Amino acid sequence: MMPSLKQELISRISADPGQMISFRDFMNLCLYHPEDGYYMQSRDKIGKQGDYYTSSSVHPVFAETIAHFVRKICVAWEKRITFCEMGAGTGRFARQFLDALHEIDSEAYHQTRYLIIEKSPYHLRQQQHLLAKHISQVTWAGHPGEKDAGDNMAVKNRVENSLPSFEGILFSNELVDAFPVYVVEKRKGVLYEIGVGYDDRHDRFVEKCRPLANEHILTYLEEFGIHPLEGQRLEVHLDALEWVRKVSAWFKAGLWFTVDYGFCTKELESPVYKRGTLRCFYQHQVDSDPYEQPGQKDITAHVPFDVLSQTAEKMGWGQVGLYPQTEFLLMAGIMDRLEEHRETDPFHPVAKKNRAIHHLISPQGISGALQVLTLAKGVPDKVLNLFQPFSFAKYLKKGY
Repeated sequence: MMPSLKQELISRISADPGQMISFRDFMNLCLYHPEDGYYMQSRDKIGKQGDYYTSSSVHPVFAETIAHFVRKICVAWEKRITFCEMGAGTGRFARQFLDALHEIDSEAYHQTRYLIIEKSPYHLRQQQHLLAKHISQVTWAGHPGEKDAGDNMAVKNRVENSLPSFEGILFSNELVDAFPVYVVEKRKGVLYEIGVGYDDRHDRFVEKCRPLANEHILTYLEEFGIHPLEGQRLEVHLDALEWVRKVSAWFKAGLWFTVDYGFCTKELESPVYKRGTLRCFYQHQVDSDPYEQPGQKDITAHVPFDVLSQTAEKMGWGQVGLYPQTEFLLMAGIMDRLEEHRETDPFHPVAKKNRAIHHLISPQGISGALQVLTLAKGVPDKVLNLFQPFSFAKYLKKGY
């Protein structure tokens, strides 16, 4: 029988001479333990019955806008639509994307190849159920096995074996913020690594620390010019870097969209981030205590987009832009999805859709905290020319 999450954590802590494990290993097990990890459990995580919302939860118009934009990209590129979603969650975005594409251009829809890379057995089952009517267009890669379900690279390695290279459009939505991170803190001029121990007397996991000796962390801080301030705590995203390198080696040409919460490392100098960006989500409540209820809460950390971009650039990618999600959706044509209507019923489908659009482009809405890192490799200029600043001018007369 497989040890429970708690047993596994205690066992690893007990086996360490310092009676602690890195925060990275703690977070990885809490999220991806094969049975008790947050993302591996058979329960809702997204939406009203879950712990948080995503843009796809707001309204299908999010995926509809992306579908229109992707079709425009592929027409300009003179390629059929080959779209890969990494970490597809419930499959809601994929279904909404394919529903919209079928309505926009049925011929393009039937030529589309939609690849999903997923490691959670629960989410895989949800996706297969939700995407039943699109089954001829969808391919799943990386069916997770028990042996490697806690390894972020294992699914990717299996994909490489079955699909040696990829050319098309790669998309992830709130994926990278759930990659495990190391945590460091500067105290009296000395850098410490934050780890996790176990207090058997009170039966709880506790924070511990030791002088920073991990060469990979030190190299990361030096390479990206990150100098923690006195008393500052920050996350180190080694797993995210490894993901970028692995994906870059597999992804030969196309556009790469990474949607997530994050910033550029220069912003770490802001007092807002003095204690880092780690957050936990449980039943739509946010807290900063990852040691309580391990496996029951989502644990996230803001994504350092410049670190990802610089790493990808070394692998031959170019940054098209780092866009606030509001700006990206406007550029992608979300305003064209607005519809005129004279219905007074606030629950009329058109009224609900128009409200969702306003929510998605509002700085106070869900898009206000999200950014879209867009990278390109081997695509023609006429595709890159589609990424132009948006102007409200042509919509003002319509009175939307």
